[in-house]
Amino acid sequence: MKLRGNPDGAALIAFALTIPVLLAALVYAIMVRQPWYDEFYTLYVTRTDWSWSEAFARHWLTDNHPPLFYALSRATSWLGQTVEARRLANLLIAVASLLIAVAAVRGSSRSRLIAICYFLFIITPPPFLPLAAELRSYFLSYCSMSVLVLVLVLIWQDEEPPKAVRKAVLTLATLVAFNTHIITSLIAGALVLPFAAAALFKRDYQRFRTLLI
Repeated sequence: MKLRGNPDGAALIAFALTIPVLLAALVYAIMVRQPWYDEFYTLYVTRTDWSWSEAFARHWLTDNHPPLFYALSRATSWLGQTVEARRLANLLIAVASLLIAVAAVRGSSRSRLIAICYFLFIITPPPFLPLAAELRSYFLSYCSMSVLVLVLVLIWQDEEPPKAVRKAVLTLATLVAFNTHIITSLIAGALVLPFAAAALFKRDYQRFRTLLI
């Protein structure tokens, strides 16, 4: 049996209907999930009565993870001084990740369909909402890796040379992934390496230089 209608249009409708439901679920999870020890530690080391230099040198660098999430949490301290209020930074991370992914996909209906199916896939695992409802770096790791996977696939499947916007998204996602969590850095490196090696094996030097970031 053949599918009727426009699959790309159906995917766009599914995407448009999912976004407000997803954001509402994120806000609900953020407000009702009980805080735990690591979140209070994040709240403590991103307190606003320390200068940025003191927080960075004496508190963030002593952690065993890169300080990017602490910096983002400190920069969004205007959200409030409670764990629940500061978790709303994850909502901003989710929206930013969506906008960045949309920028990478623009201009190709085939890429758009792949990206929407991928988006619906990555928001369905049970850990998604709990990660988003914690004042820790795990949700930022999840979002950066999700964008990284998407842009790697888009760059690999492109028949023409990689677009500038996709190069920029790849650079941003890589930098975030390598500066958020130790495990995220290892996974990101292990993920990018086969794509770069395959491009080199095919003597696709332009794509190899793009991936080598």
